[in-house]
Amino acid sequence: MNGKTNWYNSYVEYGIANGILDKSYANYTRAQMNAPATRREFVSIFYPAMDGYKALNNIADNAIPDVKLGDKCADEIYAFYRAGILTGSDKQGTFNPDSTIVRSEVAASKNTCFYICIFSITCSRNLKIFSAKSNVIPNGFIQMQ
Repeated sequence: MNGKTNWYNSYVEYGIANGILDKSYANYTRAQMNAPATRREFVSIFYPAMDGYKALNNIADNAIPDVKLGDKCADEIYAFYRAGILTGSDKQGTFNPDSTIVRSEVAASKNTCFYICIFSITCSRNLKIFSAKSNVIPNGFIQMQ
């Protein structure tokens, strides 16, 4: 367990130290940390991993059927849609913000973020989780320099 009480401690410490996670995560209970994440929570956690997201798609404000401007994490969700990281669950682009995100969706989203950053389409400060240089950070995180 990486020398820590919980399997996730080193990841949370790294995320907080590098500005990816809010400091409030340090106070989450084990039950909170092991609970399934919603799609909205996933976006809120991974959004700070990059400084900016270049719009590759023209997604109008309030175009996502179940996410309206002013909703919790709406700006971050629209940024992911516009950057091509997310496309929705159906032809209308429905996001399903309160449904649990599944492993395959996480993998696809992370792969897209990695691709965008590595090929310099939109990364202004470099992605803090992956690296072209493969500088391994504690417990498997990789940081770009």
